Amino acid sequence: TGGDPLIAPDLLNYLIDCLIEYADNIRIIRIATRLITHDPQRIGNTFFNILKNSSKNLRFEIATQINHSVEFFPETIEVIEKIRETNTPIYAQNVLLKGVNDDKEELLKLYNTMRYYDVEPHYLFHCVPIKGMHHLRTTVQRGIELTEELVNSGKLSGRGKPMYTLMTDIGKVTLYDGVISDKKDGYLHIRTKYKYADRLKWNPSWVLPETAYVDDNGYIGIRYLDGH
Repeated sequence: TGGDPLIAPDLLNYLIDCLIEYADNIRIIRIATRLITHDPQRIGNTFFNILKNSSKNLRFEIATQINHSVEFFPETIEVIEKIRETNTPIYAQNVLLKGVNDDKEELLKLYNTMRYYDVEPHYLFHCVPIKGMHHLRTTVQRGIELTEELVNSGKLSGRGKPMYTLMTDIGKVTLYDGVISDKKDGYLHIRTKYKYADRLKWNPSWVLPETAYVDDNGYIGIRYLDGH
């Protein structure tokens, strides 16, 4: 988080060598990158050699973000195929964007294209409430309706179905029946299975955000700004 590791492949290689030498308890390394679609020609041999020549006890996985089928450029497909040749899995999260991909047929095309190129689906994210993004935010309900059409229509393989998820102030919350408990003043009240006691155990200095609260069972609830 905070930068793309494939911009500095030599530093990435150094970091991985250090992990192999000093942190052999780490068995899986996820490398998150947007260069696969944003600038695939910057991904060179140093990165592919990392995937090919690393310790046999270490597994890599590549995480990326693809929001529209048009992003499968020839250069992107070429990089995906080279990564697949190293037996490294690739998965993608997708952001639901109003006027871009908030359409059943477009999402079907996106997930079928991902499946064809062996890119696993991960989260379909509701667009987070950050400044400058309000015009791209659908309602959460619109995403629920689209996801239901995707997963229950018989038009998409089970291997291509994403999890519709919110990125909240306390972490990701995947939407299932009963997760949304209320809506008031434009905010959804979200039930989670995050326990307040766990957060304090993991990090005693952790502070509950202003948008969060703890219910009678010790679980954290969160207010989430809906889209329009």
